[in-house]
Amino acid sequence: MKLPAQLAAYQEVSIFPKVNGYVRSVQVDIGSHVQAGQLLMTLEAPELQQATAAAKEKYARAQSDYAISRDNFERLRQASRTPGAISPMDLATAGSKTAADSALCNSEKANWQMQQTMMGYLTVTAPFRGVITQRNVHPGALVSAEAKDMRPMLELKQIDHLRLQVDIPESIAATLRSNDTLSFYLSAFPGKRMTGRIARTAMNINMQYRTERIELDVYNKDEALSPGCTQTSSSTRRVTLTPLRYQNQPW
Repeated sequence: MKLPAQLAAYQEVSIFPKVNGYVRSVQVDIGSHVQAGQLLMTLEAPELQQATAAAKEKYARAQSDYAISRDNFERLRQASRTPGAISPMDLATAGSKTAADSALCNSEKANWQMQQTMMGYLTVTAPFRGVITQRNVHPGALVSAEAKDMRPMLELKQIDHLRLQVDIPESIAATLRSNDTLSFYLSAFPGKRMTGRIARTAMNINMQYRTERIELDVYNKDEALSPGCTQTSSSTRRVTLTPLRYQNQPW
């Protein structure tokens, strides 16, 4: 039986900005091979840098106030050991001020760390190994995290490992098992028979078409195959369901 199918990247991601800013530099272009963690592009946001510097100064001031309050409270507590030297009200007031300054110090520290985290979003790195398939920005471009209709800055796909996606009729899907080897043919390579193993099944029947989606793992180390093909009609792209585990079996 022959059915339409399509190749898809094993992993793919559209990269959008997390913060508002300007593109400072882009290290990659369409077709660039990147490794996980590799620098893809950098952004700059002067307002964010100023906010981070201000948060750091507030945290330093809060640390200083807390240190003074803590030392004052410790001295008063030691002096209170002498009967009548320090009133209980003064000691309680100093203790409350120390606790308040400690809370404020922790709050300013959290704000500074949050600003540092936001600064980290100005550096865009690759989440996994793959190939850049789209680049929609250039140095100097303004990018916004709030824009709803904005195109992704970059698109990354893993192409050395592909998914062959096939919608199998319900009556046939029940006869297939994991690791069954199926053959398929691509219009880009007429007559060339390829094989792949069933790696995943949807375990769900499409109520409209009465089909179940299965996926085959196709390893593409030489990168001869490309994901994202839009030709999925039976006349241009087919997968032949001939499970090899049934071959040469007496019936």
